[in-house]
Amino acid sequence: MTRSIAAATLALLTYGAQAAPTVLVVGTDNSGGSTTDIAAWLMASSQFSSVTALDTISVSFATMSAYDEVLFFTNHGGDPVGNGDALASFASTGRRLVVSTFSYAEQGGNTLGGAFISGGYSPFTSIGSSLYTSASMGSNDASALFTGVSTLSNYYRDNVVAAAGATLNASYDDGVALVATKGNVIGINVFPDDSFAGVSGDHRQLFVNALSVPAVPEPESYAMLLAGLGLVGVAVRRRRQPAEPLAV
Repeated sequence: MTRSIAAATLALLTYGAQAAPTVLVVGTDNSGGSTTDIAAWLMASSQFSSVTALDTISVSFATMSAYDEVLFFTNHGGDPVGNGDALASFASTGRRLVVSTFSYAEQGGNTLGGAFISGGYSPFTSIGSSLYTSASMGSNDASALFTGVSTLSNYYRDNVVAAAGATLNASYDDGVALVATKGNVIGINVFPDDSFAGVSGDHRQLFVNALSVPAVPEPESYAMLLAGLGLVGVAVRRRRQPAEPLAV
């Protein structure tokens, strides 16, 4: 137990000192758009060591596992079950996963299914077909996700609410969920390919933040950190105590 607490303490104390992450941007059937443009403006933020774009129909866990973080979105089509299973496998590794519009479209092949939905990894729950109405960011929780994000207006949105067990971080001014988090998975209800227009404001910064802001440790991790620091303090005090005199 002592060894595991010490290991957790070391991991938490060194968190944030890691190299800039590698990112994979996956867009399914994004014909007419530019997944490479998304990768370009993410890379221009200087927060990542590399950003790779992939426009595909189906992405595997093996492909995603070569990267530290993944941004996933859908457009015209995709492989709902296959992609959902692969995303669930990636999420289970604890690495950062950001999932955005139209992953919850309820329009057929572009709508995620599989273990990502059935296994409870998704931070959003769909409550109807996608919305094609403009709205602006209303309230947010002022967390680090919204550093430099003061305005955001968007037209391409999914009709979603925060899933059970997820934290709602921001909503549109019409009450539709904008950002929700569930562990290491972040849902952003914005179509990230702004070559289609429909979105304005600080949406790019929101995606940069979602992929670069360190995750907040769970309460259990804080408890282990404090316990570990306590053990370190005890060990230091013991080393400082003078040796007991030998009996004559």
